[in-house]
Amino acid sequence: MKSKNGLKRKSMLKNQDLAFVELQKQYLKKCQVNNLSEYTIQFYKVSCRTFSKFVNLEELKVSDVTKDLIDDYILFNNNVPF
Repeated sequence: MKSKNGLKRKSMLKNQDLAFVELQKQYLKKCQVNNLSEYTIQFYKVSCRTFSKFVNLEELKVSDVTKDLIDDYILFNNNVPF
C-alpha cells in the first residue's frame, strides 16, 4: 500500500521489534532513493528531532508506538511554545 508521497508503507507486523531509529534511517534512505526533495527530507529529520524531545528514540521500538503515544505527543506539541 502506498501513502500520499508515493512511498510504500512498512508492515507493522514485520518490523515490530525494530528500533525506531533504525526504521527512521531506512525511511530517510528510501526518501532519498525516491528522489524526494532535500527540503522534505530535512522536514522529516526535524520532525524526528521534535519527537525525540518527547520520547527517547534510542530506546523506542516500533511496537511501542501506539495511538495513545501519538495522542500524548499531539497534546505535548499543543503545549510547547514556538
